[in-house]
Amino acid sequence: MIDRFKKNRALVIIIAAALFGLLLYGAIIVLVPRTGSGVGNIAPDFVMQLSDDNSKALSSFRGNYVVLVFWDRDFWDDQFFYVNGVARKLYTPAKLNELYQKYPGKDLAIIAVASGANSSDIDSLIKDYEVGFPVIGDLSGKLRSSYNISCEPTSVFLDKNGIIRARAEGPFATLSDLEQIIQAVSTGTTVNQPKPPITDVIIQSNSEKIAIVNWSTSLPTTTQIDIDGKNIQTVITASPTTLHSLTITDLDPNASYHIRILYNINNINVSEHSFSALMDTVVSKRFLATTSGKDTSYPEISGAGTGSITDSSILVTWKTDEPSGGDVDYGTDRNYSESASQGHNVSIWHTVKIDGLLPDTQYYLKLRSKDASGKEASQELQPAKTQSLVDTAPAIGKRAPGFTLPSLDGTKYDLSQFLGRKVLLNFWLEGCPACEAEMPLLQTTFNKYGGGDVMILTVNVRGDIDKVRLYAGKEGLTFPVLLDTEGTADALYKSPAFPTTFFIDSTGIIRDIRGERFQTTSEIDDALGKLDCCK
Repeated sequence: MIDRFKKNRALVIIIAAALFGLLLYGAIIVLVPRTGSGVGNIAPDFVMQLSDDNSKALSSFRGNYVVLVFWDRDFWDDQFFYVNGVARKLYTPAKLNELYQKYPGKDLAIIAVASGANSSDIDSLIKDYEVGFPVIGDLSGKLRSSYNISCEPTSVFLDKNGIIRARAEGPFATLSDLEQIIQAVSTGTTVNQPKPPITDVIIQSNSEKIAIVNWSTSLPTTTQIDIDGKNIQTVITASPTTLHSLTITDLDPNASYHIRILYNINNINVSEHSFSALMDTVVSKRFLATTSGKDTSYPEISGAGTGSITDSSILVTWKTDEPSGGDVDYGTDRNYSESASQGHNVSIWHTVKIDGLLPDTQYYLKLRSKDASGKEASQELQPAKTQSLVDTAPAIGKRAPGFTLPSLDGTKYDLSQFLGRKVLLNFWLEGCPACEAEMPLLQTTFNKYGGGDVMILTVNVRGDIDKVRLYAGKEGLTFPVLLDTEGTADALYKSPAFPTTFFIDSTGIIRDIRGERFQTTSEIDDALGKLDCCK
């Protein structure tokens, strides 16, 4: 009996030890970070060759907070691009210098990876910009690959244990933006990741000489493209938009190509991608044919719906799984007597605005998409009813008067292009203390919403353009600053004082007017929150 008890006890101990070991192993798997490029992973280690011929491993910086910045060598070298006739430069190296000088010899390390740079390039960059922090090259692209870098600049923030705590794509508007993320990493608080300016890039080559590139941007903007390192300075869109498509022709069959997409609002973010021109091959999500090269599939429609319905217009949006055209048939019955088109552009994203409709009227809608081979898909939507007639006036409950104005960078903005998004429209004067006192609050709000469903527009009335540009640069304003030099928009809105802010809902109706400066960002958030009821 005693022997049996001893045997059973031994068996129980063995089983318990095995279970404990399994639990401990599972805890290690779950809790101990693994090496990887994502937030929460241990940063992939590498050895860097420094300009003084010494080498140093990234892991040797443990005990320091690290900002690892991937920055294209060409953009360090004072290159610039023309956007709507305006020269645009990049200033992130200056901000990194400023950050380094602010924290010399302390627990913050900055390491810049200049993609495409050789040792002589790096020596020149360090000398020209008087850089004190390490700058290393990545000619092979191995580091970009290990950190999963898809656009530049990209900043990777490491804590003192070498764990990635934040990633940020795109340039920083101000030094304080950089410091806010560093502060969050150092205190262990959650870092709100801004949406990358360029997303949803899809490249499709459906013949031996043609490729179609589609992408979206976080804010309406014009964009330009650089193919194989040659800046062709092509403005893709004639007016700002968030959905972009470009057809590239005269390609060589089976050749490899590399493109850069440039984002043109205040700073330029670069999204880089590679593709090959295909010979006798058509590729889509669902179809691959390598024999005749003939496309026998139809576009697949998804996400179709209506929005931004006003008393005279309806916006119809949808997506297809391959580049195609977009049309909407509509009418007051299912005969669909009228039609509207997205134009000649071919894309996977489709937006068609139907104008000239009757107020308080139900419309039947059917969308159509035809691909390059002539295959057309269609889908009927639920009927949509326009709103009752609303007068246009600068008053609560009325439609916001429309206008078109240029911004500081030369881009023209039409208020109607923001239908579907809530808009904060602020009128201000250069040199007005109250106006300028609330600008940092507007910038904080703009940073918070990141160009999502809220748009911040400021209209400077009859100001000196050079002074306005100097002020915007000094304050690091990244939202559109529109120039009403003739006072045309001001005449439409009849602002009683400056600053005056109009809160416009997603259908273009003014829901609130603020005739004095904001004291806190929470006041702005409260006013924007009240627009949610009116989508």
